[in-house]
Amino acid sequence: MRSGQERLEQEMRSGQERLEQVRSGQEEMKSQIQAHIESQVEEIKIHVDGCILKIEEQVQCVKLKIEEVESEVQRVRSVTVGIQGKCQTSSFGVWDMET
Repeated sequence: MRSGQERLEQEMRSGQERLEQVRSGQEEMKSQIQAHIESQVEEIKIHVDGCILKIEEQVQCVKLKIEEVESEVQRVRSVTVGIQGKCQTSSFGVWDMET
């Protein structure tokens, strides 16, 4: 009877050791997965930051183009107003001469 109980106790110790090994393996896998995920997240952050930087540069270029176009529109408007003023003066003069 004593040897049967000793055998059971030995099997229980063996089972506990295997269980601890499995748990240790699971913890190691969990740690490796977490490290991999953190690495991937960091790479994604770097990529996204690069994309944001490119977009900001493109926005600045577009803003400059808009400013150039606005400046050109202002220049054309002032020239057009000047021409219209001369045409109206000229046509009034012609109108006055006809009457």
